[in-house]
Amino acid sequence: MLTLHTISWTIGLVLFFVAYMLYKLTTKKKLAMIFHMVLRVLFVLILISGSVLTYQWLNAGVVNPGPFVIKGIMGLALIGLMEVMLQGIKNKEVRKVRWLLFIAALGIVFFYGYVVIK
Repeated sequence: MLTLHTISWTIGLVLFFVAYMLYKLTTKKKLAMIFHMVLRVLFVLILISGSVLTYQWLNAGVVNPGPFVIKGIMGLALIGLMEVMLQGIKNKEVRKVRWLLFIAALGIVFFYGYVVIK
């Protein structure tokens, strides 16, 4: 399940950047919308696999569930930011604050996923 979750996040991030660039650089938005829709399907897969992983770790007798809760909340925030950023670029709204929040949330998710939780 961990491999599925990691691969889903990796593909999701790649699709996010591809869709973002397609919305930003091309006049034909249909291809960008296709990537955006596939990304939304991946969001569902990410949420399900993350929920199952959290459930498994918490039932395994983890002493401190705090890092799992923080990573889950930040993962949800990251998914929300990705969706808001794609909708914003689609409507020609570019906000630097969104990028700062995205980078911060991504850094926190990576830190908790690869350093704190392992």
